[in-house]
Amino acid sequence: MFAMVFSSGIFDDGTELYAEYDFPPGVAGDKHIAPLVSRGCGSKCLLIILDKAVDIHLKSLSLAPAKTLGNLANKMRRIAKKIREVEVPCFLAILEELQDRKRHPYVEGTKLRTDFGTYRESDLAESLEEQAFLYDEWTRLASQNVLPKAVGTPRLARMCVAWYVKYATRKTYFPEVLKLLKCVGLGEFSTTQLSRELKSFESDYPRCCARLKLFVQEAESNKRRSVTTFITAAPVHASTAI
Repeated sequence: MFAMVFSSGIFDDGTELYAEYDFPPGVAGDKHIAPLVSRGCGSKCLLIILDKAVDIHLKSLSLAPAKTLGNLANKMRRIAKKIREVEVPCFLAILEELQDRKRHPYVEGTKLRTDFGTYRESDLAESLEEQAFLYDEWTRLASQNVLPKAVGTPRLARMCVAWYVKYATRKTYFPEVLKLLKCVGLGEFSTTQLSRELKSFESDYPRCCARLKLFVQEAESNKRRSVTTFITAAPVHASTAI
């Protein structure tokens, strides 16, 4: 879920990675964020986190099962192997030569080249093998409980907000957080429930918290980074215990 939401890849429609949340008409947004801003939250960063939290809540995102990814990876390798086998005769070189002839006027007396031994095979096989490797790596990470797939989309959304407030202020301020969650349509909860969920989130998914921290730091400095921002750019080694 984090990879899909906290990366520029999910916003192919042009939406900025660090877009700020716009409160619905008639809702006094400043009134709802002011108590948390006065306690240490950055107003801009809080609105960015809210925007992402609402985005997570609205999109019922789910991850493909490890078995599905493994099967696809194996199919990719089989297809790549077959491509390499059929391209051994370098027949595509002939097609390339004919297309080149169309682009350039034919000169009488010249012939199609017959030495295709140096013709490079297509990139498709290599691309399939690289993608299969990535699928295997993702499956390995998923088996380490790196992602909070068991948390659920609505809970993950409110955890982002609650975690950020604690990170920015060094305190939880649950009453203010609960009012803000209700205001933006993320639901109504008790202080006890939110406290329990946040403790569980921090203890069970420290790597996700590390990535969320990185995202917040980048948002605060307004830096634009690659699609790997939230998953692969965190300074936590894959072998680190979860």
